[in-house]
Amino acid sequence: MKGLISFPLYIPGTPYARAVQARARISSTVKAIVEERRSKGEISADNKKSDFLEILLSANSLSEDERVSFVLDSLLGGYETTSLLMALAVLFLGQSPAALQQLRVDTIFLSPPLLAISSSI
Repeated sequence: MKGLISFPLYIPGTPYARAVQARARISSTVKAIVEERRSKGEISADNKKSDFLEILLSANSLSEDERVSFVLDSLLGGYETTSLLMALAVLFLGQSPAALQQLRVDTIFLSPPLLAISSSI
């Protein structure tokens, strides 16, 4: 996961380079699964879509690379993204007092009912 949040400069041995190589390996595996599914013709007879991959295969407007990208994004989309994003937000706000102050001002401005409720408690 280090490669997802790293400087995007491809130098062999760096986390970014390893992430690019891993994505290529995973993409080839996903492409093989897509091709296997397509060649077997495992599509429901009653026109009901049984899984995510079948829905992607039925979308004629998508290229093969777009289908693979959808699958990878779906697989990685839920992996520690919220916790990682929150940790980075806290880290960057802690390093930037001006941004933290602006966030406080925006929060107070955008949520006056919340402020009234919290002050009455």
